[in-house]
Amino acid sequence: MGSYAKIGAIVTILGIVVLACTVMLTGILDVNDRIDEVVLEVDYFEHWNVTFSHNSLEESWSGMGRKEKILVRHSGDTWVISVEAEKMDESSGYLRVKIKRMDGTILKQAVTMLPYGKITMVLEIP
Repeated sequence: MGSYAKIGAIVTILGIVVLACTVMLTGILDVNDRIDEVVLEVDYFEHWNVTFSHNSLEESWSGMGRKEKILVRHSGDTWVISVEAEKMDESSGYLRVKIKRMDGTILKQAVTMLPYGKITMVLEIP
């Protein structure tokens, strides 16, 4: 076997080992890709009310415009986030509610344009 063939065999074996390690580590990282924090975003140019619950806690806000709040999981159980939002006027503008990962990826969203429109949404995160 020539020296080029030996080098080629060594490079091939090293490539297979690196590929196998990458696949194994990717599997381990996916197991730990648990969502422990999310962002609740409410956006409407006029007045709105929101009530949400998670971790057996309930909270209400009123506001105008866009508001975000970070929600944090407190246990390892399935995380249930429940949101009820409503417009406080009769305009046909968009009321948007989003639950997002910290990187901005939307997990769930809902929109209403109805006068005095309401949104109800529930998200379960394992």
